Amino acid sequence: MLKLFSSKGICERKDFTIAFIIQGIILAVFMGIINIVSIPLQVRQICANINIYYWLLTFIPWFALIIRRLHDTNKTGLWVLLIPALPPITTCIFIYFLFKKGVFWQNQYIIQDYNVKNKNFYILIVPICLVISIVLGIIFR
Repeated sequence: MLKLFSSKGICERKDFTIAFIIQGIILAVFMGIINIVSIPLQVRQICANINIYYWLLTFIPWFALIIRRLHDTNKTGLWVLLIPALPPITTCIFIYFLFKKGVFWQNQYIIQDYNVKNKNFYILIVPICLVISIVLGIIFR
């Protein structure tokens, strides 16, 4: 069972860190290309479109992954809603929860995830989203 859009269960710290690094590298490459002045404007616009489409395609799976990561630390996914309240303070707390070691004993969310084998969904979703984003970026430039 592939959990792209599911917020049930957990996501271990290793899986989340790998997905976080992959997402960061891809978005950094597109933002870097967009901000290089010597590249023609048309190429920068295409990269900007690809970046937007990629972000839109991966937003819901990324959001579900964050909620599952919070579940691994035995926190509810509602913590995500606190970020807009006090951004500097809650962002630091939120980042701590995301990279904190998971709680295995007395974790209410592990029972939901016991039989799920495929947790590394980014291995499948990233190439698909990149191809779709590139095609849409070139078509709608």
